[in-house]
Amino acid sequence: MKRIVLVFILLIYLFGGCTSFTDHKGKTPLVEVDGKFLYKEDLADIVKDKMGDDSLLLSEQYIRSWIEEELLYDKAQRNVPNMESIEQLVENYKKSLIVHTYKQELIKQRLLTNISEQEIEQYYNEHKELFVLEEPMIQGLFMKVPQVATGINKVRRWYKQKDSTAIEHLEKYSLHNAVKYEYFYNKWIPAETILEMLPSNSLSLSQ
Repeated sequence: MKRIVLVFILLIYLFGGCTSFTDHKGKTPLVEVDGKFLYKEDLADIVKDKMGDDSLLLSEQYIRSWIEEELLYDKAQRNVPNMESIEQLVENYKKSLIVHTYKQELIKQRLLTNISEQEIEQYYNEHKELFVLEEPMIQGLFMKVPQVATGINKVRRWYKQKDSTAIEHLEKYSLHNAVKYEYFYNKWIPAETILEMLPSNSLSLSQ
């Protein structure tokens, strides 16, 4: 069984004189799973807009999810065959991503200095076929709630609204009732990512 250690700030005072084998680089460790640490600072952005009980619940959910993911990842590493080929694929992807990012930055710099917005729009209108996505992308919010959860009618009303107040209601509701909650209004993600969370008898993109 993997070793899971909750590291409380109190321990710093109790064992302040002991030699630490891990350099936390000034961060405060909260949880350790087999030598990997989750730090207090990692939670700062997660709960920065939450207060009181909401902040505590969200922190607990995040910590639990982090522990489960680390344990699952470790088990997968020990049981998945051909790890060397996977590591090679990861390395190749990393190199490709770095080169792509560098090229995009060069293009961006050139666009900012040499090409006007009008020229960009004209190029897009003349070459729309080059900008077709390989897969559908979506923005929004995904929440999985048990059918027996209270306040379902309120959830149906809130998710049809697009204002920030409705989203705030959904976030607070999810902390107490949701089995799964994903917020992606601020970024585009593949639609397939959400479809994979739906029941197996749900429609797929190909249907």
